[in-house]
Amino acid sequence: MATLIRADGAETTILPKDPKRGFAFEGELYELLRCEMIEVVHLADGRLMLLDEEGKLRRPRKAANEKATKLLHQAGGSPFDVVLGDVVIAEPGEFR
Repeated sequence: MATLIRADGAETTILPKDPKRGFAFEGELYELLRCEMIEVVHLADGRLMLLDEEGKLRRPRKAANEKATKLLHQAGGSPFDVVLGDVVIAEPGEFR
């Protein structure tokens, strides 16, 4: 079980298509995040944040995600960095 945090702040609990195997990047996470390349950020509490690696390069730019940006700053990310677009927050063992 993971959490999808939309740029507008809405949070949704999400489950992998195959709970025994976990979330697949191809056919699952790339579609959820609407991207082609995923960046993985280690959060302060041990969870992982998955986000669009190229989010800042897209035109038009994706909206800023305030909740995800706060998590990034708490994990030691640059205080000037901003997360754009939707993110998935999950435990490390939830991916294949």
